[in-house]
Amino acid sequence: MNLRNYIGIACTGHENALAIVNSRGEIVFAEGVERFLQNKRAINTPADDPLRMPRLIEKYCEPGAELVVSRSWSGTARDSMREDALAMRKAMVGCDPGTDRDWLMRVLFQMGMWDTFVGPNLQLAGTGVSRYCDATQTKLHKKDYVHHKTHAAYGCLVSGFDDAIAVVFDGYGEGASNNYFQYEQGKLTELVLPKSSRNLYGSLASLGMYYGHTVCGLFGFEISNGEEWKVMGLAPYGRLDRELLALLQKHIFVDGCNIVMDAHGKSTYLALQKYAKRADQSYEDVADVAFTTQHHFNELLVEILNRLHGLGLSENLVMGGGCALNSTFNGIIRQRTPFKRVFVPPAPSDDGNAVGAALLAYYEDHPGAVPPTSFHSPYLGSAIEDKELAPYLANGHMLGQVELAPSDVVGYVAQALARGKIVGWIQGKAEFGPRSLGNRSILADPRREDMKDRINRVVKFREKFRPFAPSILDEHGSEYFEDYEATPYMERTLEFKAKHRKALSAVCHVDGTGRLQSVRRDWNPRFHALISAFHALTGTPVLLNTSLNVMGKPIVHSAGDAFNIFLSSGIDLLVINDSVFCKTPGNLAPALREMGSTDASPMETAA
Repeated sequence: MNLRNYIGIACTGHENALAIVNSRGEIVFAEGVERFLQNKRAINTPADDPLRMPRLIEKYCEPGAELVVSRSWSGTARDSMREDALAMRKAMVGCDPGTDRDWLMRVLFQMGMWDTFVGPNLQLAGTGVSRYCDATQTKLHKKDYVHHKTHAAYGCLVSGFDDAIAVVFDGYGEGASNNYFQYEQGKLTELVLPKSSRNLYGSLASLGMYYGHTVCGLFGFEISNGEEWKVMGLAPYGRLDRELLALLQKHIFVDGCNIVMDAHGKSTYLALQKYAKRADQSYEDVADVAFTTQHHFNELLVEILNRLHGLGLSENLVMGGGCALNSTFNGIIRQRTPFKRVFVPPAPSDDGNAVGAALLAYYEDHPGAVPPTSFHSPYLGSAIEDKELAPYLANGHMLGQVELAPSDVVGYVAQALARGKIVGWIQGKAEFGPRSLGNRSILADPRREDMKDRINRVVKFREKFRPFAPSILDEHGSEYFEDYEATPYMERTLEFKAKHRKALSAVCHVDGTGRLQSVRRDWNPRFHALISAFHALTGTPVLLNTSLNVMGKPIVHSAGDAFNIFLSSGIDLLVINDSVFCKTPGNLAPALREMGSTDASPMETAA
């Protein structure tokens, strides 16, 4: 077989993404289209921009390689989508105040499908690649894969596991909203389990649509904006409402290994509307609704996972699909189920399917290849290169540039953090997935009681109940968290040990938990060095870490994006690779001298 590279395209219509795998099966690039466009979720926007694709292929693909373009939906998906969407409308008619046609269009939009399955623009998926191939006489091959299989493939093939049960729960797949696979010796086999005879409206029995549409709708949150995060953040402020729980248990429940919504679905949906947030209520007033719906979500998944473990196929679990972004649930899997190891990839939602589709194509062409057992790095996106940063450096005197040797940057920033400064931190290649993991981050001192409110108010411009994550040196994890296990992708929430909760109030949520990121030197050397330097200064091996963006925008992509946020928010320092920019550099020099620093002179020079 000739030399081949593999381009995976996630083309659901939301969270579209592109990934490139080389001839050795290495993921050399993966990025959501929202980053490049700076358009949150990039609804109905193709991942293979025809102007950008030739540059990406030239940079990441091997010269002379044939290109295999693989997509995250099968060729037969479109017809089944239309049929099931019509069944949804028929089943739920009368549940929405709009007209029947408006309701159908709204549902199709939320699934990212519209009438043409992947959106009008995405009919051109592959066009950018095709134009490049026509111009260079490169041979092009195209493949399509079943949507849920691309979810499972991404998680399993980068997990490092020899075997696993892969569980996929999302808003919608091809004829189902959940699927289960057995992974063994690099192969995926769908588990065909008995279907429930009570599942009258299969399209509606979706855990993803339940949480993203029904639950979010009670708060006025939008599934199309991906606002499920807000429910998770609000839930710890509430308590269990048993009357609401009883209604939820009737609305959607488990039968065997299936999620079920039967003839009660329409009536219970209408009954749930009495719990919807009113205009005169704050979010905290309806926190019990958030707590109870999250509790019910947990109970549904725990029941299914316990049944799947009972099949005796594996002690390892891989989670995929949008529901695997529920870090609250991920944090209880080990305590509530018998699975011994759990893996959730950094991008388990539809953007990760770009990697899944590319890897499926690679292993299909290389049936004897063995998936890697090494750590799966999430740092797969674009980098801010020197030539892009050059115009800002040329005008550094207007941007508060601090003259530092590269070797002094980490120590300088650690001291600034210890003095209460908020830092925008950009290093190397961007993280793939929705969470900043130390390369596109806003960082701060987690010990300061006011820091959570301060960042929400003057940096992120978002609701005050939203929490922030603790990034912790892995070697200190067990000192700070109960039942600690390494959590490299900020994929699960764990419980802080009681003695540290007050001291780390900016990253300890009201229920005593934190959605942590474990940091090891070999995973991210510079971020590990920064936290280590902060630890040496303060005795605390933890930093507050949140994504470098503002509410409603994606994580920054370019230097321009970063400076827009830096200059229009309460961020004090911006660090891009080895370059440091400070709004008020002179104010920090006395603080550094007070701490006994030998690095005060660069700060004074900048002043």
